[in-house]
Amino acid sequence: MKPQLEIFSQGEEIVTGQIVDTNSAWLASQVNDLGFRVIRHSAVGDDLQHLKQLLLEIAERADCCLCTGGLGPTVDDLTAQAVSDAFSLPLMLDETALQQIRHYFQQRQRKMVDSNLKQAMLPQGVVRLDNHWGTAPGFALKYQRCWFYFMPGVPSEMKNMFAEGVKPHLLQHFDLQPDHLVIVRTIGLGESDIQQKLQNWRQPDKVRLRFRTTSEDIEVKLAFPASIPEAIRQETIASITDCLGDIVYRVGTSPAGQNLAETVAKKFAQQGQKLRLIETVSYGAIAARFAGCSVLAGALIITEEDNKPCSDLLLYAQQLAENTSCKQHECLLIQLYCPNTQTLLTYLNGQHGEQYREKHLGGNAKQKQQRAVIAALDLLRNIK
Repeated sequence: MKPQLEIFSQGEEIVTGQIVDTNSAWLASQVNDLGFRVIRHSAVGDDLQHLKQLLLEIAERADCCLCTGGLGPTVDDLTAQAVSDAFSLPLMLDETALQQIRHYFQQRQRKMVDSNLKQAMLPQGVVRLDNHWGTAPGFALKYQRCWFYFMPGVPSEMKNMFAEGVKPHLLQHFDLQPDHLVIVRTIGLGESDIQQKLQNWRQPDKVRLRFRTTSEDIEVKLAFPASIPEAIRQETIASITDCLGDIVYRVGTSPAGQNLAETVAKKFAQQGQKLRLIETVSYGAIAARFAGCSVLAGALIITEEDNKPCSDLLLYAQQLAENTSCKQHECLLIQLYCPNTQTLLTYLNGQHGEQYREKHLGGNAKQKQQRAVIAALDLLRNIK
């Protein structure tokens, strides 16, 4: 069984919405990749009693806890005091931490004020986590079955401390077997339709199936336990992509990697084709997705005022195609929009003939732009 981990953020600015807690998201991704099961995220303001209570609760239910924030020099930085009170560990001056803080100020030719002395007061018996990027040392301790790691809230300091101090400690003290994550990226259908497609798909035991909607696609994620053989993994991937059919445009092992526009650009490059665009409601956003790509031959934007013919969008697109000078091996994509009927026509003309799709396109201007881009990329990815 995977060790269970919680992430705990401290700070009034987090619970009041003054800042977004990006630390927790980053840490969750890191430890998930290591092989932990993240079971909860918590945030507490500058309240000593609430901090103490949460620490004791976490110690009862988790194997590990990563904590950020509350290690500064001011009166509202309460993490060390909360740990001291909750776990009955008196605060003691850590001479090494004090020397490191003094060195930090000396390097910057600044005077260390008395309030910084507070940052060198650590609960007795903890493992100090050196901070070479700021003034607040972190620390680690084990209470009951739970290992706690306390790090600064400043993202750059936290990330460096995690990489150099916390991660090696985690790998030493936990038996971690990370999942093998496979991401099947799809376009063209919503989550409910994808779920319907998978109703007869047999999900292997212990394999977790999850969905994530992004701005341009839906990720179907398969998490394989380390114990599952490679042959079964490949068989499972093949079976789910077969079920999903042509809505799949990429299968990978990381959220990063080729996006839809990059997938299209790679396909055009392999086929020796270039792309020419005539855009309306997308206002150049399709061309922007191919910025820096050699496959883009040119782009023209037609405003809605100029895009007058609504009675027959296909005929208008064909007329535009006839009047547009395209070189050999160039594919022309035209998008036209009729605001009266909220109809979007995506038209493609190239060496393999013409293809087109119509769809209803509602929403505000920004939503229309985004949806028009996706409609264009979806048609382009299917070019033969």
